[in-house]
Amino acid sequence: MLLIELTWIIVDQIPPDAEDTHFDFTAHRVLSPLIKMLHSHPALRIGLALSPSLIDYLIEYDKDLLDSIRRLVDKDRIELLAVLMTPLETLSPEMVRYHLQLHKTYYMDVFDVDISGAVLWGFGW
Repeated sequence: MLLIELTWIIVDQIPPDAEDTHFDFTAHRVLSPLIKMLHSHPALRIGLALSPSLIDYLIEYDKDLLDSIRRLVDKDRIELLAVLMTPLETLSPEMVRYHLQLHKTYYMDVFDVDISGAVLWGFGW
């Protein structure tokens, strides 16, 4: 029998200057139900790419949700990924290093883990 493992990759890319309603929607209408589902189904794992701006929002406004994410990261149920989202004309080795370092710094500071990988997302506009 062939065993196939699939990973859901959830990508958040909220810019720092977004309105609070975007952060609130993402935290409470997307992440909260997703985290509850993961607690209810222990066999599920996901890859999660969180923007630094959403992490800052969670630190300030929803520490309980952030702690729930931390617990799942600690149990290897959530794999933290960096997201590389930049227009193609600005893509360079320096830009890639910048995005990877930005996510690495946030993930180490907040979750005490390094990034597990990177997702190329939204290239080409």
